[in-house]
Amino acid sequence: MSKPTKPATKETQDRIELEVPSVEPDAKPPSSQSKIDEFVKRRDEVAARDHDEFQDYLRLKEEEQARKGDELVPAAADYTPAGNIVREVVDTASDIRGRSLGNWVALLPTKMGGGTYAIDLHSNRVLGSIWYWNYGDYNPISHHLCAFPSADPKHGFEFVNSTQGGQNSLIYGMPTAVTAETAPPGTNIYRVRFDGTQMQLVENVSETTGLGLGVHVTVNPKDTQSYFVTDGQKDIAACFDRTTSKVKAALKFRLGSQCAAIARGVDQGWHAHHQQDPVRSQYRQVRLSRHQG
Repeated sequence: MSKPTKPATKETQDRIELEVPSVEPDAKPPSSQSKIDEFVKRRDEVAARDHDEFQDYLRLKEEEQARKGDELVPAAADYTPAGNIVREVVDTASDIRGRSLGNWVALLPTKMGGGTYAIDLHSNRVLGSIWYWNYGDYNPISHHLCAFPSADPKHGFEFVNSTQGGQNSLIYGMPTAVTAETAPPGTNIYRVRFDGTQMQLVENVSETTGLGLGVHVTVNPKDTQSYFVTDGQKDIAACFDRTTSKVKAALKFRLGSQCAAIARGVDQGWHAHHQQDPVRSQYRQVRLSRHQG
């Protein structure tokens, strides 16, 4: 039988006495309404102070302007107008001896400017423009173009715009850091649509077909549903479908026997190029002779 044990703890003899402040019977805690009134009063004081400071700022500003005006009065007093200034609204409509250029739209490439714009020949106002820099072409030498027929060109038409190769920027004698080795490729064929408000790039036909031609553009007059692009530097002509951009025919103009050395160089470059890109070898080649004179 176990013996009873003493408790592990013992009561402390020291007691802590806390002093509780006495509360008067009639004392009341601050009400929430008094806090609101104090906040409103403080807010009005701050607003009044800000208003006074802003009025001082306006007063100083008016005084400064008046002082500057007084300084300009002597100079203005010495000015005497030569006569009445006639102001009139200028009519921008084109007028050649009383005749208008008609309801036509001129489509103009900017060459080294890198874009194309359309101008209304009756009002002399620019209807829209496109700049190929905005589409990642950092060498857009806007060269030849041709528009498809439109019943109302001011409200919409479509055109094809070719851009020259990068080395064409070197033939004008401009002081530029571009060299034949660093010139971008260029030679793109852009299909662009004007919707009456702005010009939109529809397609880069060169990327779609692999033919980079940068010179003459002609719409097929038979159906206006196809167009031709020729490049005299590359001696290539191609016909493209307007809707699908499919190459309907491609012709390679090869030099005749009168320039045998040049013909061999062209042939070697042509065959080497098409060995790297067999898709283009399907294009039909036509042998033509070039005659001097």
